[in-house]
Parts: sequence; C-alpha cells; structure tokens
Amino acid sequence: MRSTRRFAPRLAHALAREGGSARAIGATLLCGAVLLSASCGEHPRPAAGWPPGLLVVGRTEALARLLARLERLEPTPLARGARETRRALPACDTVEGRSASGDLAELRQGLACRSGGSDFDRLDRDRGDQDLAFVWRADGGAPVRGTLSIGPRGDLELAVSLPRSSFAGARGLLQPGVAAAGPSVLSGADLLMHLRLRPEGGLAIADLVAGGSQADLLFRLKSQLFAGSVLEGTWEAGVYVPEPPGSMPRAALALGVVRREAAVAAMEAFVRELRAAWPVHRSFFAVGEATGACLLDLNILPELAPCYVATDRALVVAWNPASLRKALEGEPANTVVEAAGATVDFERIAEVDADLAARVAPESEQLLTEYPWRRLEAQGRRVGDEVQLRLRLMSGAKT
Repeated sequence: MRSTRRFAPRLAHALAREGGSARAIGATLLCGAVLLSASCGEHPRPAAGWPPGLLVVGRTEALARLLARLERLEPTPLARGARETRRALPACDTVEGRSASGDLAELRQGLACRSGGSDFDRLDRDRGDQDLAFVWRADGGAPVRGTLSIGPRGDLELAVSLPRSSFAGARGLLQPGVAAAGPSVLSGADLLMHLRLRPEGGLAIADLVAGGSQADLLFRLKSQLFAGSVLEGTWEAGVYVPEPPGSMPRAALALGVVRREAAVAAMEAFVRELRAAWPVHRSFFAVGEATGACLLDLNILPELAPCYVATDRALVVAWNPASLRKALEGEPANTVVEAAGATVDFERIAEVDADLAARVAPESEQLLTEYPWRRLEAQGRRVGDEVQLRLRLMSGAKT
C-alpha cells in the first residue's frame, strides 16, 4: 500500500527506474511527445525511404547541455546513461550517430563527428536551425521524425511527427483528431497533471474491449456508457495536490456528453452493473447543482470511493468525494486550443514528494533529488496521415 500511496507524485521517478526505462524515456525525449510553443519551428518535412533504426544529427554543444540536464535524474539508469554519453561526445561542432536496433547504448557507441553521407545529409537539412534532428523507423514501419532545441538555461522544445499507425488499438484514445478539444471542465487550481483530448474516432471504449475479458468482467467496459453513443468525444483528466498532506493525490476524469439526461441514464445503468459485480452500495452525491452518486465501500485501492456527478457538459468521475469537489471548485483550467493538450507541474510535484517523503520513510527505495525541468506543456493535432506533437519543458531557477 505504501508504494501505491506515493505513485502519483513520484511518477517521473517510477518511470525512470523501471527496467528498460532509460531507453524508453530517452526515446520519449528524443523521439517522442508534444509541444506548445511555435518557437519549435516547422515540423520535419514528410519523408520516405529512411533506413531501419535510429539516426541522430545535431550540435554537439546543445546535445551536451541536454545530457547534463538528464544527469539530474539521479539515481536512475537514465542519469547514468546520460553521463556516459556526454563523456563520449566527440570534440567537434556537429555530431552524428546511428543505431540499427534503436538502442541508446548502441547509439552512444556510434557517435562521431559529422562526416556526411546521404542519410545524415538529408537529416541535417531537415534539422534546419534547430539543435538536433532524429528519425526512428522500425522494420517495415513508417518513420517517426523530429527536431529538438535546448536553450542556454535548459528550456527544451521538441517537435515530432508520428504516423497514425502508432495509435493502433487502445492507443487510439490518445490520438488527437482534427477538431479542437474546446474549453476545460475541470478546475485549474492545485493541478499536478492535466490532460484534455479529443481523440480521433471519439470514445467508443467498448469497441476496444473483448467481451468476457477480465476488464469487462470487473469493470463492465462493454456497457452502454462506453459504447460511444452518449459521449461527445472529449476526455479530460486532472491530478491534484493531496489534501491532507500524506494522503493520495486527488484525481478526476471528465467525459464530454451529448445530452445530460442520456448520459445520466447510461451512468446509472453502469452503476447497477458494478453493484451486480461488487458488494457495494449507491449513495447520493452532489456538488452544487450537479448531482450523481458514490460507491463509498468499493475499497479495492487506497482511499478509493468513486463518485460521479453530471453537469451540462460532462460526466465527472473522481477517485473519492474530496477529489470530485476539488475538480469542480474554482475556475476551469486553461482552454486547450488544439485537439490535445497536457501539462505537468514538476515543481509542485517535487514539493508534494518532499512532503510525503518527510512523512513516509523511503526505506528500500531512493528518491529523485532534483527534477531537470519545472514544467511540461504539450499539444498535439492530426495533420493528414500524421500526428504532430509539440513539447516544451521549462527549466527551473537553477541553470
């Protein structure tokens, strides 16, 4: 239970210390997520015919600054790998590297001063005035392409183009569509993490779940609520500062609805199905004029007592009553203009983590002592057959 209680505020640490995560997180930073700032420049031009594997070309000094930032993720494999890579950088202005398997250790061993060659020449042209360009292609797959720049104080901006095939199956719920997600439903106060998304194809979650599967049997994911007919197509998640300190972070999910009455009927049917599967009781619940219900005795996870209320715009489901009240108090989070947007407040997460660490002895696990960036802002949208993602990581006071 102790590790579960600390999961949300230590998300970055947990990701960084899981097996194989140095490769996964490094690929995310080099090949991966989303950006808010137009200063990232244009996305790389569509391209075909890239060789399998990972290719990187860019300014050596900028790459060294990025690696120095990642070294702050002690005590993780990613920090150690970044330190080894920075020490292995050649003494020249521009560096290039190739890894046939996509393994970052293999890439580190192959780093060399820029010497030319058709693939690297092409990639260098795509880089333009950015610090770094990369392309990753699995055998037979479409390429993932991107550019990255890191400022003198460590601010990082990344633009990535992903093929739509990257979002097969359940990952389709993370694929931005063409239409904007619109204004937020959830409160913007005391957020640790926030995501709002209008996925391509809507929220037909039931189509992604096999009938009779464990997920369906336990949580009735084939119910009418998840069939997509009552849901408008947007979803939004918020994780909030815990209250009181030492408790689970508060968390809520808002599902946009077509009509409130139809959504309430589907939700109540879903609650009845859950009650048939679990020995729980329904309790009336309300936040202002928004009414709903709680299952206060569904004690399968720490502090879990799920509640929902229906507003004119959304069904808002939360971890417990305190989470739901928090999610609907005050002004909503900033409007997301694109089809997908996310923020992570590492500065606030660090404060929460330090507070929890002071109350719960770490014992067998070591903690991150510093986050390389204080805030992440991300946006994504679909353009043609690609999903374009932009990511901005803002540094803290330290350089």
